[in-house]
Amino acid sequence: MNLKKIFFSAVTVSVLCALTGCDYIEEGKPESSLLKQQEEHNNKIVLLEKQQAQLKSQLETIQKQQTGIINSTKTLTHVIKSVKDQQNTFIFTELTQQKRSISS
Repeated sequence: MNLKKIFFSAVTVSVLCALTGCDYIEEGKPESSLLKQQEEHNNKIVLLEKQQAQLKSQLETIQKQQTGIINSTKTLTHVIKSVKDQQNTFIFTELTQQKRSISS
């Protein structure tokens, strides 16, 4: 029994030491890979910020174009309404004169 406990304790201690030793050996590698990942992420962030600025500029341009189109459409609508009102007035005036000439 005592021999089994000693063997089990020795195996447990050796496994723990081996696992801990592996962590210490590979400790330098994760730091460098993490630094590389961080640098890549920072580069991606910079690219995304540039893309965001470009898209914002394009959006502002589109909004200005939409505002211009809306204003042009409103102006065109007013002009067409004015022309139609003048035509209606002209037609009404002609019809009224024709009725007078027919009545006479």
